[in-house]
Amino acid sequence: MRIRIQKPMIFAIILLSALMSRSVLGGALENGKEAVMQGDYPAAIAYWSKLIDQPDAPQRDEALIRRGEAYRALGYYRNAKADLEKGRTDAQETNNALLEAVATQALGQVYFLQQDYDTAEPLLRTSLDQATRLRLPVLAAASANSLGNVLVGQGRVDEAKTHYMQAMEWAQQAGDSGLLAAARLNQARLLHGEQALAELKSAVEAVATIASPYERANLLLGIAVETDDSALRNQALKQALSISKDIGAVRLQSLATGYLATFYEEQNRPDKARLLTEQAILAAQTLNAHDLLLRWEGQLGRLMRKQGNFDSAIDAYRRAIFHFQNIRQDILLAYYGGQSSFLNETLKPIYLGLVDLLLQQATTESIEEKEQSLLHEARDIIERIKASELRDFFRDPCIVAKTEAVEVLSPATAVLYPIILPDRLELLVGIGGRLYRSASAVPRDRLADMIDLLSYRLRRELSLKQEASSIYKVLIEPILPLLEEREVDTLVFIPDGPLRQLPIAALWDGQQYLVERYAIATAPGLTLLDPRPLPREHIQSLLARAGG
Repeated sequence: MRIRIQKPMIFAIILLSALMSRSVLGGALENGKEAVMQGDYPAAIAYWSKLIDQPDAPQRDEALIRRGEAYRALGYYRNAKADLEKGRTDAQETNNALLEAVATQALGQVYFLQQDYDTAEPLLRTSLDQATRLRLPVLAAASANSLGNVLVGQGRVDEAKTHYMQAMEWAQQAGDSGLLAAARLNQARLLHGEQALAELKSAVEAVATIASPYERANLLLGIAVETDDSALRNQALKQALSISKDIGAVRLQSLATGYLATFYEEQNRPDKARLLTEQAILAAQTLNAHDLLLRWEGQLGRLMRKQGNFDSAIDAYRRAIFHFQNIRQDILLAYYGGQSSFLNETLKPIYLGLVDLLLQQATTESIEEKEQSLLHEARDIIERIKASELRDFFRDPCIVAKTEAVEVLSPATAVLYPIILPDRLELLVGIGGRLYRSASAVPRDRLADMIDLLSYRLRRELSLKQEASSIYKVLIEPILPLLEEREVDTLVFIPDGPLRQLPIAALWDGQQYLVERYAIATAPGLTLLDPRPLPREHIQSLLARAGG
């Protein structure tokens, strides 16, 4: 997943240091800043917490904003928002326009990182207005750049280009090479061919003049992630890694090492890629950085799987999911156009990679208890995907799965969990607490085409028996003997991907539609529903009579 570049991840910390250089920094404040420049955010948080715990400390609000930025860099967005909102409120009460503007920009950044664009946009527009009134070109450039990022997330590309150009103008006025490089990088992502390459080359030139090694390394990573030129990417990653080692910036070191591993994976050098990924994990572990560990453990699982080391791949995928659970409520994603980039690009491949391996292991398992354990784990992961999708769609981190729901259904009810993999369709069937597995060798693209054609004919009220029969043979026919043997009369369908378009009741077996044979229900995920019936003795109804 490509990340829109900021200036840099610790912008407010550096900005405050630049704008408030006339003040005498207290020992805790200065020590915290130095810790950040080394990438040691936990130490910085500890320093600033000491100052914040002193209610009458004159620089308490500044420390709050700095600590909020450190929390943001670690991915602890709830903590970051609490500090930044408090710092912003206090600055408003004391009429400190500078601190208020910086806190507003930093708060907008947090909401942007959570992909809550609707909240981020007005905050960043406010900070841009404040910076303009205060004649602070550095803050204005940062706000315009961040606002451009938000607009890209909303699909408003032309507006974003305007703000990136504005950010470049402010950055040049401020003489800030880092901001200029960040805005050029972001602008390059919206361009193509020679135009994009020209912006990238200009960004490289700007990075070379940056005094701060931390900022230079951070922007080199952005160039490496963006460019399609292998030589430039390799060079930028190695330079970023060298700088991060020299200054002891452990988080940047983990990022540079992990991205370099990705580069070697793409160059078909799996052994080197695995070694570097393991090094990236070790660096992230020293910081307890769950967001990085999620990414690199997922990458390790993918590499191990490619090398045929399935047991190690499963362990890596499981660790990745563990780390996601630790930061789940800090990653509240917004859907635009029905898609969540983090869920689809980062999280879902990890989930599905693990499910694929668990199903393969279950196929070879001779002990029924172990087979059921593997199938239940695969089923539970599918339910987690459903919960994440609903949680992110409704932008509610508090949607929680009810783990007891699946096992209390009627023994005459079968729950169908289709799992769409690139090379096949897997189907888990839950009946009476036991899971059964069926697989059809239909590739994902072929299945999507079949469903699209059925949906097309259904919308136009055309005959659809041929298409409905084809999907029936793939989805239902392989499990029909099981359904008959267990005397199933009800099907609960948990669709995924293109199967969400499928009117399962309309499937045709050559003589009758599926709905004529079974009672059918469709649900987003069974553990997201409470299976218990409503208490009928206290039901209240609202009745209305139509007409005059």
